[in-house]
Amino acid sequence: MIGRINYVLGCNGTLAGTTYTTGAVTGPCKVMAFFKSE
Repeated sequence: MIGRINYVLGCNGTLAGTTYTTGAVTGPCKVMAFFKSE
């Protein structure tokens, strides 16, 4: 099964295409990625 990124959350980041860039990490944080099937 091939999936695509649905959305990504965490660490004050932004998603551009398939790249998720976090904001400044000054302590523990979690990034969660959610995918949708094609």
